[in-house]
Amino acid sequence: MERVAVRRDVLPKREPILDLPLGRNAVSDVLQMLLSLFALVLLSPLFVLIAIAIRLTSSGPILYRGERVGQDERSFTMYKFRTLTVGAEQEIGARLLKEEDQVYAPIGKFLKKWKLDEIPQLLNVLKGDMRLVGPRPIRPVFLETFRKVIPNYTLRFRLKPGLTGLAQLRGGYWTEPRDKLRYELVYIKNRTLLLDLKLIGLTFLKIFNRFVTTSVALSALFLFVSFFPTSMHRWLYVTMWGFRLNLLYLLIVFFGIWLVVKKTYTHRLFIYRSPIYWPMAGFAAVGFASAIFSADPETAIRGTTYYLVTGFLVTSTLLNTRLSAKFVRSAATLVGFVCGVLSLVGLFELALIKHSVLANAQGAEAMGAASAWAIKATFANSNVLSAYLVLGFPLLLCQLIHTQTRSGRDFWLVATTIAFTSILLTQNLLGLVALFVASAVFLAYASSRTVPLLICVFLIPVLILGAWDESATPVRAYELLRTKFTNEIRVLAVVPPHQLVLGAGPKTLHPRPESAPIRQPNGPESASGNMHLALVLETGILGWLLMLGIFWAVLRTFYRGARQARDPYQRSLLWAIFSSAIGFLISMSGFDVFFHIPLQVLFWGLVGLGLGIVTHVIGRRSPFYTIWRFGDERPRPERKRSSANSAPQQGFALDPAREAAGGRLST
Repeated sequence: MERVAVRRDVLPKREPILDLPLGRNAVSDVLQMLLSLFALVLLSPLFVLIAIAIRLTSSGPILYRGERVGQDERSFTMYKFRTLTVGAEQEIGARLLKEEDQVYAPIGKFLKKWKLDEIPQLLNVLKGDMRLVGPRPIRPVFLETFRKVIPNYTLRFRLKPGLTGLAQLRGGYWTEPRDKLRYELVYIKNRTLLLDLKLIGLTFLKIFNRFVTTSVALSALFLFVSFFPTSMHRWLYVTMWGFRLNLLYLLIVFFGIWLVVKKTYTHRLFIYRSPIYWPMAGFAAVGFASAIFSADPETAIRGTTYYLVTGFLVTSTLLNTRLSAKFVRSAATLVGFVCGVLSLVGLFELALIKHSVLANAQGAEAMGAASAWAIKATFANSNVLSAYLVLGFPLLLCQLIHTQTRSGRDFWLVATTIAFTSILLTQNLLGLVALFVASAVFLAYASSRTVPLLICVFLIPVLILGAWDESATPVRAYELLRTKFTNEIRVLAVVPPHQLVLGAGPKTLHPRPESAPIRQPNGPESASGNMHLALVLETGILGWLLMLGIFWAVLRTFYRGARQARDPYQRSLLWAIFSSAIGFLISMSGFDVFFHIPLQVLFWGLVGLGLGIVTHVIGRRSPFYTIWRFGDERPRPERKRSSANSAPQQGFALDPAREAAGGRLST
């Protein structure tokens, strides 16, 4: 096992510490009681939910009342949520719990893992038996033993016990009592109000890291952008220091910084190598360079930041998160489930719209009015919903193919059918083409027996669109597309040469809500129907080629990863994401896909998921770039040598030979 380095200057001397203060600090005690009262009020809903869960899952009291030894070796009753079966403490006796002990209540391990069982100890703080910060209370059965074998053990009782402390932050449940005492004596000797506040803050950070993992944060972001109505997006903007900021962007940046802070605990900040970094950096450089020559530099800088935060940062976060096979399957299931739910929401919305139209119109006029409506779900745009479902449809097929149970297959078959119907009802011909290509790429890889399904995917929408409107025939659709592309070529012909190279600045044709777009002849109107053209006008041909370079690097990585993957599900999932990216490229020709936050987050999230699978799940993990080193990290050869020569031990034990050399604790 690893050896945990501890600086000698923060540990007390080995000789007895007899000059410890009595631990009296009235200001700190009163402040901690007020904080406990505030925390108890804030956590009261969670308190009630846990109490109900315990009552419903096991028999016995909700709260555990155990005798503990506190200040001046006086006994008191400590409260916790009950995590063990009734009578388990007497059964265990004078020893610590082990992983194999079968004495936990149904939700006991969950409560203990996430430290939720400690919440009722806030009542002990209000009663004056405990503090927020201090040595942990111990069971009376351990007191005599520890007093005999550990010198100066009773010095820890000069202070009230606490919910958290230096020993809990630097050690853990399995840390030896002798080593816990050393941390506790350091705290008692150096205790100040500032140190207490610092330890409370670090405890909250530790709990936050337990609850809010990268996967939880990205899942919450994905669900938010998928179901938050587009009509309410203006509520996300706030004005701070004269600048109009989007709270969603700030939240993404916050989690990016939090990820960096988490990495500092490894004494090294690093990122895993990937071929996407250079084209992403090049695109960002072009975006900032175009702002210099832009007629609206502020919008151009905001637009470049938009791509960096909502796109590249999402991908990089997933890429640099150590994904597991379980997380990969859960993420794919979540995307497929959300696509199914959004399809249902859209169908329900369309049913309400058509019912309203038919209720206020008559005969053929009503049918004509109804056919003018298309399914949009929460995006207020049928094109956005179509592209969103095209991205998720291959993952739905992947779930359908690899589900083992009959009920699971039935569920994913229904979800796939509903999603296909929703794409059809968007009445978006380019979306149907993207769906056909994406499905063809995936199903051609998955099974050669899916040719009839491919024909249905292509022919049935054409027949139904033709039945809706005579103008929806293939010939008419081809003429509309040809006219559209001809107008776009005309726009490129009148663009100034310098703008053709660097562009007018990212999102200057699609500015922030409070500003008006830059008026150019047929510019914004034509660009809004084609993301490729919008990229050329805003970032120049150079920026457009760099974006295509990102696509090429991603698709190439997915293709190689799918060929190397041994697990059938992971191989199929990589190919599904590959197919989604192909369909997304086609959808880019229909409208400005990157300017819609749900599509932006979903696409770059899928890219990060696929790159994470290739980097962490399939084969050996890629090398990494070290950005910065923190502290005096030990050389790698020494760590390998110590790991090979040291036998695994339970808990921490002081190694006298190494203490003389470096003051380290070994495990």
